[in-house]
Amino acid sequence: MADEYAMLSTVGRLTLRWISNEKRYAFIRRSLAERLLEIDYEQLVLDPRATFDRIGAYLRLDHSIALPAIKLGVLGVLEKWRDDLAPEQIAAIDATLGCFGFEAARVQP
Repeated sequence: MADEYAMLSTVGRLTLRWISNEKRYAFIRRSLAERLLEIDYEQLVLDPRATFDRIGAYLRLDHSIALPAIKLGVLGVLEKWRDDLAPEQIAAIDATLGCFGFEAARVQP
């Protein structure tokens, strides 16, 4: 496995680390079950009020959590990474994901 890792591109190595983190998080999710509240970054950006209401309900607060100031234009950042990848990087990500049983990134070059 060390030889295979050494042969991966930087993008491939980063993808492999992402896969490792996903597997660790799946273990944590199973271990903690209802004691874990997952906050999805995209949902936080798209609907901060609903996300903060979920946090408040999870914490059993009797009041609403004030929303922090949100930078304008942050919505464009959610998908910006797709435009910044070269076709070779997309291919390396997809190849690494495929080797470990994950779906391709589905990014259009």
